[in-house]
Amino acid sequence: MKKINWMLALLLLVSTKILAQSTPVEGKVEYDKVMVPCYNIELPVSEEVATEAIKNRFKKMGANGKERKGFLEFKNVNIPELKTGLVDAYIKIEQKTKKEKKSAMSFIITEPGVAPSSSSTEASSSIASAGAFGLLSSLSENSADYGLNLEIKAQEDKVKKAEKEYKNAVNEGEALQNELKKVQYEIEANRNRQQNQAQEVNKQKELLLQIQALQKNALGEKINKVE
Repeated sequence: MKKINWMLALLLLVSTKILAQSTPVEGKVEYDKVMVPCYNIELPVSEEVATEAIKNRFKKMGANGKERKGFLEFKNVNIPELKTGLVDAYIKIEQKTKKEKKSAMSFIITEPGVAPSSSSTEASSSIASAGAFGLLSSLSENSADYGLNLEIKAQEDKVKKAEKEYKNAVNEGEALQNELKKVQYEIEANRNRQQNQAQEVNKQKELLLQIQALQKNALGEKINKVE
């Protein structure tokens, strides 16, 4: 019972830690050499996967981002979570460590056409922080789903590759079995030819001895006539 309680406590601790890592927080990020207010969140996928996931998410909202100054920039985009009309979104994604499949995302929101600055805060843009938090949580979940789908696709490809190699091995085995049967048949046929040829050799030898005997007898008769 104590062991089970310890396991439950450990699972609860791990779950709490994961949730804490996935919660958006307010902070600042450097944009064009200026520290700008932003929202931060940790994503449970690598920088590469997170970038592609976020591009796909915004593309579905009709926005194609451009990479500039280390940020993905989405101009004049309508984000449902914010419910505030069109905005400009600036997203920076950085790999946490080389070993971890985790990345950190910084998210800046401004009014359309307003460049990020130290004064471009959530309040000045009339954007509710709850909406921004909801958006980041959604992007985090979307990135996790996207990463999982990539892993599933990669694993499916590995399964297909393994199945193909297995099928090739089976086909190769069947071909080798056919070759083995052919070789065994040829060996048996060769063995029969050897036996037949051995009999032929003995037959020809007997005929040779008979001819030699006839020759010997004929020679003996000639000698006797001469005498």
